Amino acid sequence: MKLLNITILKNALFCLMAMLFFAACEQNKCKTRAVNCLNEGSCFDGVCNCPAGWDGDSCQNTENLKFVAKYGGVILSSNGSSQLGTNDTLVVEKISTDNSGITMKGKKSPENITIVAKVKNNAISVTNFLATNKWTYNGAGSLNGKLLTLTMYCDSLDINGITTQHIEYTFSGTKH
Repeated sequence: MKLLNITILKNALFCLMAMLFFAACEQNKCKTRAVNCLNEGSCFDGVCNCPAGWDGDSCQNTENLKFVAKYGGVILSSNGSSQLGTNDTLVVEKISTDNSGITMKGKKSPENITIVAKVKNNAISVTNFLATNKWTYNGAGSLNGKLLTLTMYCDSLDINGITTQHIEYTFSGTKH
């Protein structure tokens, strides 16, 4: 009986040690891959989760950086103008003081005015931007690979803030 109890105790101890050993062998993918998340990013399961305004494998890039380029494309739809089907180039630059801010300027759309926008992931949003030409702009778009699509709504306002002209257009172009 005593021998049986010792055998059971040895087996239980062996199993406990084996469980502890294998539990200790579970690998932390963040450590084994030497993942270093920058700019207050956090690692989970070997992948960096970046805070707002940051992008990249290690959160090393500002989120707006991937949008920066010249996009050659065409005005797909337009009302109030004869620009439908017109080729255009949209120049997108990042705002250095805002990791999610960009400026956009097209030669033909809209009226060669620089527009300020915000980006998040692959989305662009323009929220009631009042330009120097006294027009307000709002709209949205997205970047899918190298393809940028943007739909804008432009309103001309009189001195009382009443809309006198409304233009809607959609631009689609690829990154150069």
